[in-house]
Amino acid sequence: MYELIIDNKSIEIFSDECFEITLYFKKYTFDEEKIVEKIKIFLEERNPEKRVILNKLFDFMVSNLEVNKINISYMQNGIKYRRKEMFNEIYLGIGTNKGDRLGNIQKLIKKLKKSGIIYLDAVSSLYESKPVGYKEQQNFYNMVIKGRTRLNSRSLLEYVKKIEYEMGRRWSKKNHPRIIDVDILFYGDQVIDENSLKIPHNKIYERDFVLIPLVELESDFHDPTNYRLLKDFIKNPDSLKKVRDKKELL
Repeated sequence: MYELIIDNKSIEIFSDECFEITLYFKKYTFDEEKIVEKIKIFLEERNPEKRVILNKLFDFMVSNLEVNKINISYMQNGIKYRRKEMFNEIYLGIGTNKGDRLGNIQKLIKKLKKSGIIYLDAVSSLYESKPVGYKEQQNFYNMVIKGRTRLNSRSLLEYVKKIEYEMGRRWSKKNHPRIIDVDILFYGDQVIDENSLKIPHNKIYERDFVLIPLVELESDFHDPTNYRLLKDFIKNPDSLKKVRDKKELL
């Protein structure tokens, strides 16, 4: 029997060989019927003989379902196969003010979607903000990305720095123009205070260009480390100009 388990509730998908999926959702607002239908379509289209290929099914679910943990097991020829993975919810702050700003954002999103390392669950709209510190430069385009990753926080930092470098960023003076800037805002409920990595990002509460797109994604977003409601820290809700709706970015 193919079986989908959500919150310990079992739903039969197919009657065939023994197969089980367990999905763990951080937020219990999922559409149960939609999830079952997506998995049915995958099994019917890609496995017409109902012989499940574990890794392909796993990758399909990671890409299509917003889950924090997946367990998959199935029986074949008397042998039980299992794969288990956990994911960390992350929020990334994105900025660019050098060259083709919209093109830079689109290129970054495309790279992340293809990476298999960061799974995009949602993006905010794209906003234009005035530069901070050094004023003699072009305005910034800013947004926030919500996603999941298997990487630990330090490996994630190394990975986003690698992406910045691949896109042409070279580190110069503080607050000067940059082709792309990727900051880790939140990594689950972790608190890290090191010279090279501070999570939550230590400038969040000072920057409307971070708070406004973040609150757009999650209107009642609480800092998971101290439970502060982020929207209460927005100083000027009208300080940013929306240049692209989020629906146009994915």
